[in-house]
Amino acid sequence: MFEKTLFKEILTDRLKDSFAEVTHADGEDGEDVSVEKGTSSVWKASLGKGKISNTYRLEPLKKFTPCILQRKAEKLLMEKLKDIQYNADQCRVLSDQIANLLLAYAKGLGCDRYKFVVRVMIGEKNGQSVKIASRALWDAEKDNWVSAAFENSAMFAVALVFALYFE
Repeated sequence: MFEKTLFKEILTDRLKDSFAEVTHADGEDGEDVSVEKGTSSVWKASLGKGKISNTYRLEPLKKFTPCILQRKAEKLLMEKLKDIQYNADQCRVLSDQIANLLLAYAKGLGCDRYKFVVRVMIGEKNGQSVKIASRALWDAEKDNWVSAAFENSAMFAVALVFALYFE
């Protein structure tokens, strides 16, 4: 639909300054569109989003069931953290990895129109008490959440996954 030069102008316009560098992109017809080195280098979020037509559906086709994700989260925390001693740098990386794995698993459940929020907190045990609270606008019929905890002699971990239905 777009001419190659017009698409290249739109692509160049939607790129902004950042650390990443984009050298080419696929055009509408599958052809490569190159971007000059001197231009900006990051995608705006709106470039890859397509329009979705209204379905006027208010219920999900497959409702999110937390028990499946609960077992997976507990198993994942146990596998990743069972032999680990607390180290702030290592635990920061581990919490990101666990969160990404949980998010990928939650998306793979096939619950359409659900948005997932995953939080993994890992902390050192020093005899202190910790309270974790979350607050959100909630639809009790469609939205749900999962919590999994892990504890050993040196640290604790809590994983929270929120499944929010997006109409």
